[in-house]
Amino acid sequence: MTTVESISDIQLAIKAELEKNTYFTTHGVDILIENAKDIEYQIKSAMGNLGTVITVSTPSLTYSGNLPGPVGEDEKSPFWTLNSIQIVTVENPTLNRGRANYSTALDTALQIAETIHQIPTMCNVTIAQTTMNGLVVVTVTVKSTAVFELAKQEL
Repeated sequence: MTTVESISDIQLAIKAELEKNTYFTTHGVDILIENAKDIEYQIKSAMGNLGTVITVSTPSLTYSGNLPGPVGEDEKSPFWTLNSIQIVTVENPTLNRGRANYSTALDTALQIAETIHQIPTMCNVTIAQTTMNGLVVVTVTVKSTAVFELAKQEL
């Protein structure tokens, strides 16, 4: 079982997996995590420069109970199940499609699905598209079977 320090570690791991796919850099698509400082500014900046941005959202988790601690310790460790995570692509078609080597929001989402589906604990990928204020928004929802331990935080 994997131990993570924080929920952001899950987002960063997904982002790192996506960054291995050269499609996104080749097509000028920024990848952000929702937990980043000043995320609104980062999204607006990426949209203004490139026209397309990916945001890895905060995952949906379920508390799954406690596991016994190391041998000889009475302390138990909490563990969690990662239910799903949404990865959202937002495209400004007017800006994005006017530049060379662009990728539409839907093409980007298909690359996300192909990349994420290769992670063994990620399964059942769905894609949904909508428009909002002239932007194309495509959400990739990935169901998961991953179980992990969240490191104890000092209070």
